[in-house]
Amino acid sequence: AKFDALRRRRQPVVLSGCVGHWPALRCWSHAYLRKAFGGKLVHVACTPDGLGDAVTRTASGEQVFVKPHEAVMPFSAFVDLIETPLQPATRGGGGADGRSGGADGRSGGAEGDSGGEEGGSDGSWRSGGGGAGGGGCGATGDRRAGRPVVYASHQNSSLRTEFEPLWRDVDLSLAWADAAFGAPPAATNFWMGEDAARTTVHADLFDNLYVVVRGRKRFALLPPQEGLVHGQCSNDACPA
Repeated sequence: AKFDALRRRRQPVVLSGCVGHWPALRCWSHAYLRKAFGGKLVHVACTPDGLGDAVTRTASGEQVFVKPHEAVMPFSAFVDLIETPLQPATRGGGGADGRSGGADGRSGGAEGDSGGEEGGSDGSWRSGGGGAGGGGCGATGDRRAGRPVVYASHQNSSLRTEFEPLWRDVDLSLAWADAAFGAPPAATNFWMGEDAARTTVHADLFDNLYVVVRGRKRFALLPPQEGLVHGQCSNDACPA
């Protein structure tokens, strides 16, 4: 009843102790996830600077809206990339989540050498020479950076479609949230990334519950009236 009252007021809130029974809180680690997934293929967003779905400038100065390259790779290769430190040329300021794995109960939220693994133009992941190379994976930034910033942030209820081995560690739905929202979640996603991965300003069309299992996640929330100040743009690229 209390959560429902908060929802009706559209009030952002931080809840604690709601998923203390989840095994994920105790067992999720890189080693555990490697064992659970092995070579299972997952979608991974790859960017040169950690910004996906963002407005950027081309070499000619034109502003364009860009989406991250989404590669399909073995989960173990994704963890290899995360465990390889980024070089200063790639690391961006302002982290989002510090190498955290999360599972959300509502829509939107439950490092290598350029000569190694290489992302194909079709989004596939193929092996070259050497180690787990981030020079592929669709990276288009400074090659000296070594690898792209990676973020397993696939939408469309990825926890249900790609991460079935983790179902035993979490609840795919939370009864108290279902009661407040009047329905089970429309989508339940699993996100795992690193501190250089950032999400640009946007407005979600759904109510969200975001559960941080490991690491930390930083949100910057803007009140509705800020939309009038900044202006909403429906074009492919908006002034930054």
